[in-house]
Amino acid sequence: MANHEFEASMEIWEKLLNTVEKDTKGKPYKLTLKYCTQTEYSKEPCLAAVVTIVDDEILQKMGVLENDRLNDEKEELLMAQKTGGRKNKAITEWIQKITIERGKRQHSVSQFYEQVLTKSLKSNTAFMYVIKADQYIQGNLIPFDVPPTPPVSILDKNEQVSWDTKYTISKITDKNLIAETYRRFVNICLEKLFSRSVPKKYSSADEAVNDRDATSFQRLLRARQRKRSKRSKKMMLLRSKKRKM
Repeated sequence: MANHEFEASMEIWEKLLNTVEKDTKGKPYKLTLKYCTQTEYSKEPCLAAVVTIVDDEILQKMGVLENDRLNDEKEELLMAQKTGGRKNKAITEWIQKITIERGKRQHSVSQFYEQVLTKSLKSNTAFMYVIKADQYIQGNLIPFDVPPTPPVSILDKNEQVSWDTKYTISKITDKNLIAETYRRFVNICLEKLFSRSVPKKYSSADEAVNDRDATSFQRLLRARQRKRSKRSKKMMLLRSKKRKM
């Protein structure tokens, strides 16, 4: 079963890349791929791919943005290590500062990808494809909301159980739909990359600590702070006991 899944995936992937290569005429490109459940271009689950042409200027800018992101991540990590043992107020102020900085960086990256999209749309070098697949076990169509598991009889070497997949790759030419899908995919990627929502200010340290809508990054920092706080209290308790002895 695993071999069949792998071979089918590679066949679809090869066909998609060959199609993209033909449309882009061998030029460098950036491909954004995402699994979708039900969208305006497909009622069934599908893979949607958006392709934009990238030139030397765009490639250079992408490299600069990535280097900036990595440098910022290193700086944040060092700051997190220094801030871990501080009080809630210091943690809150630092989280707010990082939130604002990440928000600015996310906005800058978002603007860059919007420029890439605009440039590709103007030069008619933005492409979109929808990949849909069906699976057949013993010739019967099996919906994808059902786990693609052949019947147990496939384990019997004497039984010949067929499992086939059929797929289609459709090209979307509606520029508005291409732009809408591209922006949605980019926003999803950026939200995951920066783990940051709209900057939020707290009126007190307790409000920051008890914020149920905090991002995963904030929760991680709070967990580190609580761990260090417990460790400090434990060390103080041990020192106190030693003094009494």
